[in-house]
Amino acid sequence: MKRVIGIILTIFIAFTVSAGAIYESQSSLGAIKIYLVESQIQADLCVYVSKSKLEADGKDEIWYYVNNKISSDATIYFVSSAIQADVKVFLVSSKLQAGWRNSNQFRGQFK
Repeated sequence: MKRVIGIILTIFIAFTVSAGAIYESQSSLGAIKIYLVESQIQADLCVYVSKSKLEADGKDEIWYYVNNKISSDATIYFVSSAIQADVKVFLVSSKLQAGWRNSNQFRGQFK
């Protein structure tokens, strides 16, 4: 019985740790390069930043920040110009506003 509970607990922890988790890197090496735009019209992806790991699970458009790369699903690096970016992001205040606006090769890479 203890073994079954241990297995269930391990699966649960593994699921919740990696649910839509985003790690912000200080290096662009191996990271998706993000440029924050000033309007929704300029964005490839509109992002809602959540305080809940579970809310971000399986969703490119809802991000939950983590403190280490090991716990993340995606690593991002913020760049200073749009031309350097892999994805142009606009931050929104509502989950209903979040989502992809343009097709992009990185679709599905944030979840």
